[in-house]
Parts: sequence; structure tokens; C-alpha cells
Amino acid sequence: MKFLKLSGIAAVTVVAAMAFLGASTGAASNTLLCTKNTVSLTPTAGDCAAPTSVHYITVNAAGTMPGKATLLSNILNIECNVLITGTVSASLVTNGPVKIIVAAGGLVHTNCSGFCTITTLEGGTLLVLKTGVELATVTGDGFRFRKNCPLFDCDYNLTGVSGHGLAQGSEGKSHVTYASQKLNLVTDLASPFGSCPSASFLDALFQSLTPLYIRA
Repeated sequence: MKFLKLSGIAAVTVVAAMAFLGASTGAASNTLLCTKNTVSLTPTAGDCAAPTSVHYITVNAAGTMPGKATLLSNILNIECNVLITGTVSASLVTNGPVKIIVAAGGLVHTNCSGFCTITTLEGGTLLVLKTGVELATVTGDGFRFRKNCPLFDCDYNLTGVSGHGLAQGSEGKSHVTYASQKLNLVTDLASPFGSCPSASFLDALFQSLTPLYIRA
């Protein structure tokens, strides 16, 4: 979710498990999420052990925890720790993305800089679409959150915010990177001290807490 600028975060997330824009979505067919690193790229359901839920936290560029996401703007850059917890609606989807449903309480920002708080008002969906071997796009649909700072008070959503997913190394911890993804301003809540930034962007690097692979 740019829920933030990856100050040094090689850049979501989240989100949620894979690498995204590297391949054409036109080449995508079946999308399958697995908790096991199967030899076959088209495993059986038993070999795959599909997840029912996923958990992502922000990490730093080295992939170690904790890390911060960054919300960038011309007024103030805000860094926060972010946790995403979602439910997988279906582990296998033919000719479309797998949906990870995130309730409002499943997107949590803590330890924000600049005397700011970020509160999730509405949940949303992360759409995971396979684009290649262990690659996917992870796109936000919905989500609303309030960014309240001493200088402004703003309401944003994450619809259309797109990240790149990739499973990393032998541990299979999925990474999702959001780089300079523009947030959608819904409402300027009219702080007496100033207006919302003219544009706000997200940089973030998310890592799954457990192994997560993309198959078909």
C-alpha cells in the first residue's frame, strides 16, 4: 500500500507476494499462490499448500527488519512502519489475479515521523497477477486512509497503486516493491494550518513473514 517512500528501501508493501511489471500482463494466464517451493511451476494443490492468509511488513533495502515505508510530498516526507494482513479469497485464478482481501484493521501504520498519524478508514484488495516465473504485479483496489500531520489533514486511497513482486532466496520470503506510486487524494480535510500536498507518492519494500511463491 505507497504507503511510504522507501528511504533506501529498494522499494509496497503489503501487501504482497511477487514481482510485477517485469513481464507483460498479456503473457499472464493462471495465478497460483503457494507456501511450498515446488519443483513444478504447475503443482498440484497438495504440493502447493496454498495459503489462506498472508502477512507483510516493511523492511529496509537489505531485507532486514524493521523497515519503513515513505510517503513523499512537496511539503513533508513521512516514514512509517507498516503491517499488512490479508485473507486469500482463492488460491488459484484462471486468466486473472488472485485477490488478497485486507480489512481496515489489516493495514496498520506505526511509528510515523513528523508528528503524523496514519489511520486506515476502509480496507481494500490486493490483486496479484502472475507475469513470469516468480514474478507478479500487485495492485491496490480501494483502501482509504487518513494522513493527519501538524501542517495538513488528508484522506487518500490506493486504487491503482502498483508494485512489483518477487520471491527471494532459499527462504522464499516474498518481496513487493512500490516505487514512486502516486496516491489518490480523496478529501482535503481542511487543517487550519495548511492544505494537502499537491501530490503524494509511496516508496516501500514489503516482505512476507512466511514463504510465498507464485505458480500457475
